[in-house]
Amino acid sequence: MVALLLSKRQVEPPPPGFIRLTGKWDCVDVVGGEYRVCNNVWGSGSGVGEQVVDVDPSSTHFKVVKTTHNSRNVAAYPFVYKGCHWGHCTRNSGFPVKVKELRAARSSWRISVERVEGTWNAAYDIWFSVKGAADPTGGAELMIWINRGGGAGPAGRKVATVEIGGITWDVYFANMSWNYIAYLAKEPLTSVDLDVKAFIDDSVSRGFIDPEWFLDAIEAGFEIWRDGSGLETFSFSANVEGS
Repeated sequence: MVALLLSKRQVEPPPPGFIRLTGKWDCVDVVGGEYRVCNNVWGSGSGVGEQVVDVDPSSTHFKVVKTTHNSRNVAAYPFVYKGCHWGHCTRNSGFPVKVKELRAARSSWRISVERVEGTWNAAYDIWFSVKGAADPTGGAELMIWINRGGGAGPAGRKVATVEIGGITWDVYFANMSWNYIAYLAKEPLTSVDLDVKAFIDDSVSRGFIDPEWFLDAIEAGFEIWRDGSGLETFSFSANVEGS
């Protein structure tokens, strides 16, 4: 029985060439610093547990290989990003860029959620600040939920339903110490190629994002409340153009 319990706790070694993240705030630059992957166990309180993420530094591929989370709130958001995240900017990213000067913003993301148990989402987290990346406070958080499990749902209240890029999205809004906007896909997706600027423009038209604010980063990952082992990003890309 002891041997069986130990085997359940053990995690297979990472694939050759992969880097393993185990610390709450562990991050690693990938693709020569063009992108960055973070473990990001940011939750607090009971139910926030251990998390292990394996990362291929030659690509944007990462996998959540173990969690022990069992939280009523979000325990972690393992993610990949391009841009500036709390003082660390990826190489030659083009971020931050003022919203009113944004000419284009696109991103593609391919994931696997097959046989993943627990409560979680697969979502973009796109950050806007009032003063720019050097002071990433206030502003807005724009999430794009492409998949979810275990009854996970956005914060705030539903304010609209829109079609962007041929996909139908429910729009949620909450005012925290920043504006929270979430676009929830009506049907679950595992691969997207998004015109991110179209989501930003929609939020600007609703008064949720100020054109004078700065787009600081495009992030994509998995908010995890409970379990979530097996969540995997195969590929991610993001690009912006300013005037």
